Amino acid sequence: MADAPALQNLGINFRPVQCPHLRPGHLHRSADLRTLSPEECGRLYGEYGVRAVLDLRSAPERERDGLPATAASGLGLVDHHVPLTGYPHDPIGSPRPGAADYARYYTGMVRRSSSEDLRALFATVARVAHEPFLLACYCGKDRTGVVTAALMVLAGCDDACVATEYGRTAEGLIPHVDHFSRLWTGYGHTREDFLARLGQTRQETMLLFLATMRREHGGLVPALLDRGVSPADLDRIGALLTAGAAA
Repeated sequence: MADAPALQNLGINFRPVQCPHLRPGHLHRSADLRTLSPEECGRLYGEYGVRAVLDLRSAPERERDGLPATAASGLGLVDHHVPLTGYPHDPIGSPRPGAADYARYYTGMVRRSSSEDLRALFATVARVAHEPFLLACYCGKDRTGVVTAALMVLAGCDDACVATEYGRTAEGLIPHVDHFSRLWTGYGHTREDFLARLGQTRQETMLLFLATMRREHGGLVPALLDRGVSPADLDRIGALLTAGAAA
């Protein structure tokens, strides 16, 4: 299996998630999976060992934009639709929201998303995490960022490690900024506005989110338990993500 020290030349914003506490080459994340070529799907399966693909997009997004390319690859990459829906978008409604706005937005994802969605998402991770798996949404930035943070916390990663991983995202998105043009044109924003948004995908934003969750809700894990996510599922995920880790 590939040891991936930097962002990979595969799709958009794809990378294995790395931390000494994590099982190497097990958790992967990406943006828009419709962009993958058949050859890239083959790399996911053969080079990275990915077997399960978890799509966090809503049902309307999948209907409008299409299924992940991995779903039609014929390689055994199993598509799991685990939408994260119901949370408010108003904290980042302005053209150029700041770190505090994103911290509120991410807190809303945990506290106000559909509890059914949250339970199904983590139950699915608990079922598939015995093998390498991939998380994705559209940009691979916000929904994917929050779920990745939760999984890293379950594996015992500290705030600095979670924030470092989150802070790599802008590097993977800025070269592909025009692929996401509907995200600014649809709201009457500008390309420069969207680039400014990507600039908020930095370590300080994630640190603020984690601190807010800890101060207001006791942390990410207690908040998930409060939403009805199964303790057994969370325990199993933590164990599977740390098996064979260096720390």
